[in-house]
Amino acid sequence: MVSIGQLCKGKIGYYTLTSHLSTGGMGHVYEAKDQDSREVIIKFPTTHMPDGRLMAPSYYEKVVDKLKVEAQVLKNFQALKPKCIVQYVDESHDSNDFFFVMEKLFGNTIEDKVSNTPLPESEVIQFSLDMLEGLEFLHKHNTIYRDVKPGNVIATKNGRCVLIDFGTAKQGVTQ
Repeated sequence: MVSIGQLCKGKIGYYTLTSHLSTGGMGHVYEAKDQDSREVIIKFPTTHMPDGRLMAPSYYEKVVDKLKVEAQVLKNFQALKPKCIVQYVDESHDSNDFFFVMEKLFGNTIEDKVSNTPLPESEVIQFSLDMLEGLEFLHKHNTIYRDVKPGNVIATKNGRCVLIDFGTAKQGVTQ
């Protein structure tokens, strides 16, 4: 289990944590830098229940297993480098401290982009085409994404959309 002390010191494996981005039902998401100063995103399993209580070890193991599945989904596509899916980079190999690393995407979620101003029609069309391309890629590879929402799509600074957060994705679907 990754300790709070390790996270507070800002170092985990080859990575230096730079900022906490979010906490979800399964994990904490941090920005970090690798040894070459490349910016990445790291996802750790959460150790506490939503009400603040420490998770039972058996429940924590289930959370870790789900994160391992998420990492594996992304890892399965690593060699193909689909441009509409966040790229897997690395994962811990220490069974006690699982985490996985993804590319850092520079941009904002669609949710953030539309929070103050509607998107121009041309951007809506392009973003929709990008998301459909990503979903088509996944379906061709027997994977269902299952969590399409504006908060799980990053609109990058170079104008493309990328699907993130594969925590509910399911592989091996043939129908």
